[in-house]
Amino acid sequence: MFKKLFNIFKDKNHQTTDDIKKNMGILQRVDDVITSTTKYCYENTCSFMKLPNEDANLKIYLYYEYLYLFRHLVLRAAFTKLSFAQIKILHEYIAGTCTPAAVSAFLSQYPELSGNQKQGSFFYKSFFSKIDEMEVYLSASREILGDENALIPKIGNKISGMIGVSDDPALIAKVIQLITYAYQSMKTDQIVGQAQKYISVKAVQ
Repeated sequence: MFKKLFNIFKDKNHQTTDDIKKNMGILQRVDDVITSTTKYCYENTCSFMKLPNEDANLKIYLYYEYLYLFRHLVLRAAFTKLSFAQIKILHEYIAGTCTPAAVSAFLSQYPELSGNQKQGSFFYKSFFSKIDEMEVYLSASREILGDENALIPKIGNKISGMIGVSDDPALIAKVIQLITYAYQSMKTDQIVGQAQKYISVKAVQ
């Protein structure tokens, strides 16, 4: 169901600007949950890293992996609780405001990108060029927690490979535990429940 709805969003140009403005309070709380959880996991994962710490490319793509994951988890929860019209508003906000701002803020840490517009643009666009592919990849896991085929263990193993610890079972377990703790701390059901209660959809009905 998630992939079916995602394809509808991808193919249609929804006009929800007025609805987003009207619901900015709850939408910003969703934004805060996604960006703070992404930052938490990124910063803690860097402490496990066995590859060169100064590798900016690796750090950028590591941050992107977490941003893909946590935006997906919020939307995944939304599809179980919100009306189609509410999902539409939430999706438009995450896609059009939350993730672009998060990517821009993260890339601003790197002076070499600020001074090189072409390179900065490349890294900015690379996040969005893979977003459809990542949604399909993340949606393929039916369970969030569980065996190695569940979403979080799968992502934990992938990230462990990215940071050079795929041969260290103890560190792989730490990465998976970190992501699990972060996901549980997000309380996606709670934040989506607030969205269900407060997002007004009169303008799109």
